[in-house]
Amino acid sequence: AGHRFAARVLDEGVVTMLTTQFPSTTAAHVTTLHTGRPVWESGVFEWYYFEPLLDAIFSPLLHARLDDAGLVDVPATAGLFPESTLYEELAAR
Repeated sequence: AGHRFAARVLDEGVVTMLTTQFPSTTAAHVTTLHTGRPVWESGVFEWYYFEPLLDAIFSPLLHARLDDAGLVDVPATAGLFPESTLYEELAAR
């Protein structure tokens, strides 16, 4: 009798396990929120990292590479980010 709420949630609700993602960085989580893909699929895990496609240090949130002149904008380049966003996938449903 004292657990009616819990019993109702189990019978009528949805109970799922909560998970987190590592590393816990802004770049990793912002990318996951907008693409729906975990960090190991997007490849975006930090503010700055070496991007082999550019052969340079890359800042994904600024969409810029780091060189001797500082940060330099990177033109839209296929392969740096997942091809579709979570919003596009939801709209297609």
